[in-house]
Amino acid sequence: MNDSLEVFDRIGLGDRRTHVSVVPGGSTALVAEIKPNEFLGVWRRARELVDETGRWPLITWAQGWEDFASGGYVFNRDQFIYTDRNNGLSGDTSVDGLIARAGKLEMSTVLEGLERGHTWFREHIGEAVEDAHTKVRARWGASPPEADLRRAATDAVHPVLGLQRYLLEWELAQEPAPTAVASGMTAAKQLEWTMSYMDPMPPYEPAALILLPTAKPWEVYAYLEGLWECPSDRLIAAAHRWHDQYGAECMVILPGYATELQVNCRPAEIWQAWELAREHFLIAYDTFILHGIEVRDYARALMRSPHWLLNSKP
Repeated sequence: MNDSLEVFDRIGLGDRRTHVSVVPGGSTALVAEIKPNEFLGVWRRARELVDETGRWPLITWAQGWEDFASGGYVFNRDQFIYTDRNNGLSGDTSVDGLIARAGKLEMSTVLEGLERGHTWFREHIGEAVEDAHTKVRARWGASPPEADLRRAATDAVHPVLGLQRYLLEWELAQEPAPTAVASGMTAAKQLEWTMSYMDPMPPYEPAALILLPTAKPWEVYAYLEGLWECPSDRLIAAAHRWHDQYGAECMVILPGYATELQVNCRPAEIWQAWELAREHFLIAYDTFILHGIEVRDYARALMRSPHWLLNSKP
């Protein structure tokens, strides 16, 4: 593993403030200050050097440069502990501990538990059905019977996912979609709008490139919390799964708000994309609720977008 700050010369950051920060557990991270508008180019140049450096690049921000220099704020472990407690978990929240915990998780079991745990949605099926019926008619000029929508939601483990899957099946059977509608967005415009929320978002200032002491992109989430109130062992395991399936690589963590990933192999067909959209919905629900994104529209966008932006909010 490369421990020299001279690596930043090769990334084009030789004239910036740099620092070697101590990471809890005894390892170190190399940090360089960057300008927010250059974050993608900087990350890609650092990504090209991973085989040489043995360090995964991550873009993030902090309240001040001293937070990067000291490492105490950026690599603070308290939030990992609080998140575990708030989710009824207890266990080793050190870097090595989280990675070990993630390795023991069976993600299909985790996802099934999350799917069954959202009781709020079952209490509001009527509102979800009415809203879906209105939106589908606005986009297509027609819609399934409201009774069928209610049945799809009621019979599913997770009402929203059951409703969205039924609507996706219905829409696929109606295609091609109308190119003009009396009200609402066309399907093409809806896809374009949904994809706009997957575009990488630059960090605020001060921003930094951190070269972490791991070459595995999923282990990034053991060093910095990727999603607020999402247990990090769960996110590490999910990111590992997504890396194996889609070549997903963490680029950015915007603390308390989002994580951004580059995707090297997009879903090849709609039902593969649907399963991935389901996983994102269960793990990072704020991705959908913050922007009003429908799960079926998100699935379509996953087949086109080279990036994912998963949201969380405090």
